[in-house]
Amino acid sequence: MTDARRKRRRKKTANRLIIIFSILAIFIALYCLVCSELDNNKIWKNVYINNISMQGLTKKEAQDALIKDFQKRYKDAALTVNLQGKEYSVNVSSVLGFDSSKELKNAYELGHRGFLLRGIDFILSKTLYRKKEQIEAYPHAQEEDKILEGIKKSGLPERDPKSETTWEVKDTVLAVHKGAKKDGADLDKLQKMITAAIQKHDYSSTIECPLIEKGPRKVDFQKIHDKIYQKKKNATLNKKKNYEIIASKNEISFDVKKAEKLYNETAFGEQVNIELDIKEPEVTTQKLKNNLFTKELGSYKTNGGGSEGRKTNISLAAKSCNGIILLPGETFSYNDVLGERTAARGYKAAGAYADGEVVEQLGGGICQVSSTLFSAVLHTNLEIVTRSNHSMPVSYLPMGMDATVSWGGPEFKFKNNLTYPIKIVASYSGGVISFKILGAASDYKKIDVEIKKTGELSCETYRKYYDENGNISNTVRISRSNYKPHT
Repeated sequence: MTDARRKRRRKKTANRLIIIFSILAIFIALYCLVCSELDNNKIWKNVYINNISMQGLTKKEAQDALIKDFQKRYKDAALTVNLQGKEYSVNVSSVLGFDSSKELKNAYELGHRGFLLRGIDFILSKTLYRKKEQIEAYPHAQEEDKILEGIKKSGLPERDPKSETTWEVKDTVLAVHKGAKKDGADLDKLQKMITAAIQKHDYSSTIECPLIEKGPRKVDFQKIHDKIYQKKKNATLNKKKNYEIIASKNEISFDVKKAEKLYNETAFGEQVNIELDIKEPEVTTQKLKNNLFTKELGSYKTNGGGSEGRKTNISLAAKSCNGIILLPGETFSYNDVLGERTAARGYKAAGAYADGEVVEQLGGGICQVSSTLFSAVLHTNLEIVTRSNHSMPVSYLPMGMDATVSWGGPEFKFKNNLTYPIKIVASYSGGVISFKILGAASDYKKIDVEIKKTGELSCETYRKYYDENGNISNTVRISRSNYKPHT
């Protein structure tokens, strides 16, 4: 072969290679252009997860769709448990967790394996992966401790009711029936069986509840004691219902330690009676009925005359005090009982002490009513809370036995510190102001009032208590009084 011919052949071969490489370069350029155009975050596969088409969705859109479907589909997920012929529905929705990351990764991988593989993936999506693919993604048990909550909410009993201890109060005893040993639900095994059913995605089969012999639950006798314990309470009167009697209450309790010992010594299925400690209050219903206002505890009278206005005021004050009932612990306030002395309420102007002088004043004369009441209370064992003497001695009572009052102060108060209620009986008739304090005989004390002068216009007031034999048992100073001379 000549040199010229060889040269022409080499040139021809070179041209062919240039064409081939040019075509290949164009193809590569076009392929890269296609790959760049195929860059997106969407799923290419024609895949369905839980019957939801993933094609065309971003990974997040697909995940959101699957979670929404899971929440809808399994919001009331439940398993049926059969216990001795009775079925219970155990809700397990709170136990379930859902993770579709594996399935989504598989669906998303096509077209997202790398830049140079996108074109190939595109061709595969139109050929090999064109056919519809179905995938199921199932929930799993993630919070197994909540299975017990679901079991309890289903109403499935942990024990046979006959195995439980019961109790009731019968008259003077706490009757405790100790439960027997019976077959009950084995909750540990049942929890494992429910977990296994969830892992197998079996929500239709009925689970037979495993059984285990169980005795009664431990009895909390302190809790029972606290439930039946009752403080004793005296019978009293209902102020809101015309002073009807409110029945007394006995104290009810029992020895917890003794109860526990007796219970532990009792065989299963047997009954033990635990004696109740019952104590009556000091004032029972019957005692209150028998003693209510039956004894005069103390009384006093004074002659109340003067002007018509003064008599009117005395009458109004006596009527206000009449019938007042004080329950134990309550305090009598003279100003509260009478209210403000005004003309609109019928009070008249009459003579009264003010700053060491006698003046005309609305309600003049009511101090004789308060003083007469004070003198009656002095003859009882009632507690004097507040009392003030007049600025000058009064004519209707000895020094030390008066009690002045005025709207806004001074004030006269005493407290029912006795066991039973008391009642004030007041009247004004024939010029006589009369007060009686009625109560129970057990609250009665034989008392005399003694006035000891400590000066020309000063004194101390004492109660002298007598015992059953008529001897002085105690002397108690009640008040001091200091007066100014009449001007």
